[in-house]
Amino acid sequence: MKKLLLMATVAFLGVSSAMAQTATVGVEKELNKADRTAVVMTVTDDIGPVLASVELRSTLANAPKSAGETDLVLGARYEVPVAVYGISPFVKGEYGVTIANKQNYFWGVEAGVHGAINDDLTWEAAQRVREAFGEGTETRTRVTLSYDLNDNLKLGGSALLWRERGESSFGLGVDVTNKF
Repeated sequence: MKKLLLMATVAFLGVSSAMAQTATVGVEKELNKADRTAVVMTVTDDIGPVLASVELRSTLANAPKSAGETDLVLGARYEVPVAVYGISPFVKGEYGVTIANKQNYFWGVEAGVHGAINDDLTWEAAQRVREAFGEGTETRTRVTLSYDLNDNLKLGGSALLWRERGESSFGLGVDVTNKF
């Protein structure tokens, strides 16, 4: 399992340096329940009208339910090219594997809207449903504000709400995106 995790990390870093349009590094912290803290790295690139992404999410060891889990996620996001009142919808499909004590595959769909408040400040709201084969369904609601620090660097903050196995929890996220 450690070899697979190492190979996934190397592949992730290789893809990010070879094809990335953006690279994002962030932290998500669950505040009220299982103390889930995750480090998230995502790289994206435009492939025609679709934004392809590779995400590596690692849950830190202080989380009792998911300590040491690592998710490797491949995603494809389509943004509707027409904005109505400055608001554009999007949909994203994803497929991935959780690497922990055992491997577990999952798929998910995320839908949302995004827009600009001004030239430097943008927002996004999304709902994701993820089905882990044999593990059940998780939903996640995310609201993000992002501020352009300069032409290449963006700082984001998110409010998160998870619902999994009949329990709800909430958290916060912070990320930095570099545009190439």
